[in-house]
Amino acid sequence: MAHPEKFNYTIDAFHHAGMAWLEEAAKGHKPFFMYLSFTVPHAGGWGDHPQNPEQGAPVPMDAKYTKSSWPDVERDHASVITYLDAKVGDLMAHLSALGVDSNTLVIFASDNGAHIEGGHKKQFFNSTGGLQGNKRSLYEGGYRSPTMARWPGVITAGRVSSFPWAFWDMMPTLAELAGAHAPEGLDGISIVPELKGKKQPDHEYLFWTWVGKKKNVESMEAPSDSLHYLNWEDYSMEEDAEAAGKGYSVRVGDFKGIVQACSPKTLKPGEHDKMEIYDVVNDPFETTDVAAKHPDLVSQFKKLVVSKDLTCQCYQCR
Repeated sequence: MAHPEKFNYTIDAFHHAGMAWLEEAAKGHKPFFMYLSFTVPHAGGWGDHPQNPEQGAPVPMDAKYTKSSWPDVERDHASVITYLDAKVGDLMAHLSALGVDSNTLVIFASDNGAHIEGGHKKQFFNSTGGLQGNKRSLYEGGYRSPTMARWPGVITAGRVSSFPWAFWDMMPTLAELAGAHAPEGLDGISIVPELKGKKQPDHEYLFWTWVGKKKNVESMEAPSDSLHYLNWEDYSMEEDAEAAGKGYSVRVGDFKGIVQACSPKTLKPGEHDKMEIYDVVNDPFETTDVAAKHPDLVSQFKKLVVSKDLTCQCYQCR
């Protein structure tokens, strides 16, 4: 990071390989599929800050932000987003130059909400847009992020969709687009109707898990009761069995239920879970827990998740 001129930048390597592949694929008459996964924006890697070795973000230069009065970590954050923007712009330029721009579907999405790692403050650029929580949170700020889709002649330019979907919908969607059959037993559904502006079937439910809220390790002892937690801003990257529970959230229609921790004995949703309920359509910032007003929803959501034999453990944390 101190001498970027001496090294290759992996984002450049990914992009160069992707564009070289695209140029060959576009020469033929067969449909093609490319999954291009950039690793930015992401938390740091400078390593030479004694108090915060994660400060900064992986980017060769801060470019037009070099003289900004912003903190280093925020200059880097803005720089990687601008760097990514240029790569996506180059991708679109390649599609146009290769003559396949008009009949290619391009989907651009993020894998999570705004992060608070490496010294980055989500408030600095209002990265969550006011949504509660952040990356690794069960609130909307943890995983609600925009997706852009461009498909000339099929998707009307400027159309905005409020249909909630998740990455497990990608396999069924891509299979339908390719005229193939997705494997049986998937949780996802095809969103091709939504892309085409037609009537889209709803999910029965959407379900997320994570390890639960954390104690403030600097000012508190780990709570003996695993059901007591603080804000997500106190979250520690390292899992602490004494301070973290396995929680989940489930969305059905316009409402979402959040359980901060399942039973530590079963690690499965249960009828005695303490559940918050939010109307995430009319209250996207999740300011008002309406569980007391809607005990019918609490009962409905609990019966649903119990009947599906779901686990409270996230697959990354086992």
